[in-house]
Amino acid sequence: MLAKFQSSKWPVYETEVYLPEDGKAVKKTAVSPLIWPNELVSTTESNAEGARICRTVLSDTEDHHRRQCEAAGHKTLSLNTLDANGRIIATVYDPGNGEPLQTGQYEYHGDTETFYGYLAGRKDFTVLTEKWPGRKKYTTWRNADPSAPEIHVRDYEDSGEGSEFYIAASHGNMRETSRTRVFRRDTQKIKLTYVVSYENPGGLLEITTSDWNQSEGWLEQVYEMRPAQINLDAIADIDAARSFITSARLVRTKKISHKQPTA
Repeated sequence: MLAKFQSSKWPVYETEVYLPEDGKAVKKTAVSPLIWPNELVSTTESNAEGARICRTVLSDTEDHHRRQCEAAGHKTLSLNTLDANGRIIATVYDPGNGEPLQTGQYEYHGDTETFYGYLAGRKDFTVLTEKWPGRKKYTTWRNADPSAPEIHVRDYEDSGEGSEFYIAASHGNMRETSRTRVFRRDTQKIKLTYVVSYENPGGLLEITTSDWNQSEGWLEQVYEMRPAQINLDAIADIDAARSFITSARLVRTKKISHKQPTA
């Protein structure tokens, strides 16, 4: 775990701009330097939310991972306990606002991983993750409340055809589905996510472009098109995927660099 901190390239600078439909852009800038070999500090400034500082510390014994954040005098705390392989086996989250503690336990059995989430000591949900041959994982989220929806996520192994996700949940009689394909070429990546849901019965296409520039770093842009009737299987290559941008609306941009941005 310490090696992961030390081998990463620091500091990291991020600039993120959200463009909501009301036209009031939200801009966030963040810098994350490595203060000590086991301590990472992330400072975020937002014109809508103010300043937020998060401090992540890995203990000298490498069995605890502590993250504390503060914004406008409000503090939250996450504490993870790790096993000898660096996997989280227990977690505690304190919202810091008088709300109950959120805790969780992980169990690992071969290729199966189970997470039990608790709220104020009572079981709230269970997440089961299984690796299947030829697939990365299959995940099922079960809520303790029987009236709440059960969510399934299939995350297929990334290949030449890209990644695919499938989510099913209930909202009345409406079934939500989401599917993603990823296209790559050199330092370019385009992710298309098509969603049909209660909120988007006519279909929503989200286009995320990621491009690398040696001097500027990564530029990520997210576009939305709705309503949308899309057959992802019919999209041949990255050029066809990028063509959807002309009919979509830009909703977010994000720059990530290891060099301090110039004014």
